[in-house]
Amino acid sequence: MKRAGVKAGSERTLCAALTALACLIGGLARADFKQDRFIIGFWGDPPVDGRVNARYVEVADAGFNLVMGGMGASSPALAQRQRDACNRVNIHVLFATYGLPISALCNCETTYGFLIRDHPSVNELDRLKERVLESRRERPGKLPFINLFPPSTPPEKLGAPDYKSYLNAVWGALNPEELCCDELPWRQQDGKEMARYLNALGTLRKAALQRGIPFWIFVQAMAYGTDYVPSEADIRWQVYTALAYGAKGILYFSYATPPADPEAKGTGLIDTQGRKTERYSIVSALNRELKKISVVFFRATPVGIFDLREAGTSQAESLADAVPVRISEGTDVIAGVARDTDGSLVLCLASQNRKDSIALDVAFEGPARELDRAKGEMAPLADDDAVKSGFQLHLAPGDARIFVIGKPPA
Repeated sequence: MKRAGVKAGSERTLCAALTALACLIGGLARADFKQDRFIIGFWGDPPVDGRVNARYVEVADAGFNLVMGGMGASSPALAQRQRDACNRVNIHVLFATYGLPISALCNCETTYGFLIRDHPSVNELDRLKERVLESRRERPGKLPFINLFPPSTPPEKLGAPDYKSYLNAVWGALNPEELCCDELPWRQQDGKEMARYLNALGTLRKAALQRGIPFWIFVQAMAYGTDYVPSEADIRWQVYTALAYGAKGILYFSYATPPADPEAKGTGLIDTQGRKTERYSIVSALNRELKKISVVFFRATPVGIFDLREAGTSQAESLADAVPVRISEGTDVIAGVARDTDGSLVLCLASQNRKDSIALDVAFEGPARELDRAKGEMAPLADDDAVKSGFQLHLAPGDARIFVIGKPPA
C-alpha cells in the first residue's frame, strides 16, 4: 500500500490548527471529557457471578485498564456488582446503558463513560445525537462511546455513498471525543486481511488528526467470522502497527467468549468455562509491554507514517526528511514517527511480516536510544549482528522496535 510521505511537523501543525477550530465551532456542544491515559481495554466482559471479584483480578493481572460492559454485566443490577469488582482493582468501565436514562446509570470514579451505540448508520444519527447530548449533560467529563462501522462496510449499511461521507456525517451530528472502529482482519479470509486493517488505521488516523481527537482500534484476538485463530505474531502485528499509526487506545476482541453469536468460531481470551486460553497469556505479556511504553506514545504527537515495503516509492527519502535515519525501501516495515513533549522524535518500526523474522540495515544520523519495552526505559543502541558492517536490527515476526532520536540524556 503506497502512502505519501509526510515531513516532520506538518501533521502536528495541521492537528493544532484544526483542534483550535474544533474548539471554536464545537466547544459548546461537547462536554469536558478528555482522554487522560493510553487505553488498554476489551469488549466481552466476563460473567458477573459468584467469582466476579476473582474474574476482575484476572482482568487486572492481564494489564487492562478499561472494561466495556453489557455482555457479562447484562443488567443494571449486575453492572453495580461489576463496578464494585472493578473498583477493587482500579479498572474503569464503559457501562452499558440498558435503555435507561443516563441519570440512572453509574456515576463514580470507576465510570469512564457509556456505550451509546455499536455500528450506527447515518440514518440513526439524529436519534443518537439526543442520547449523546443527554450523556454530556447528565455525566459531564464521561465519554459517550460509539463504535463506528469499519471502512470495509458497504455503503448500504453505512447509509452513505462512501466512508468519507459517513465520517463527515458522524462528525457533523455527534462531534465525537474520539474515533474507534473494529476492522477485524480475519473476519474474512480473502487475501486482503492486512490491507483492510492498514486502511482502517490510515483512515482513522487522518480523520482524528483533522479533528484534533484521538483514535482507538480493535484488535482481533479470537476466531470470528472465519475459523482463523490469530497467532501471537498476528496479535503483536495489530498492536504495534496501530502504535506506529498513532493510536491512543487498543481494544481487544474478545476477552470472554461471546455467547450465542453465530460469527464466534472459537473462544475469546477466556473460554466459555471461564478458563484462560493461550491467548490470555499472549495478550497479558503484550499488555505488560504496552503499560511500560504507553506513556510515551500517549503524550507524543504524530508526525508521519511511512510504508517501506515497496521499493521506488520514495518513502525512505520521506522518512529521512522527517527523522534523521536511513532505512532501505523494499523491506517489510511500516515506520511511524511522533514528536515527544521534549522535542525528541519517537520512531516505531513495525514489522509487516507475520511469519518470519526480518533484518534491517539502519543508519541513525543523530543521537539515538532504544525504548526498552520490558523496562520502559531508554537503553543504548545494540547492534544485532556484530559481523556485518553498519547497524543491524532484527525484528521478530509481527513485532516492532522503538527508538527515541534527539535530546540525549544529560
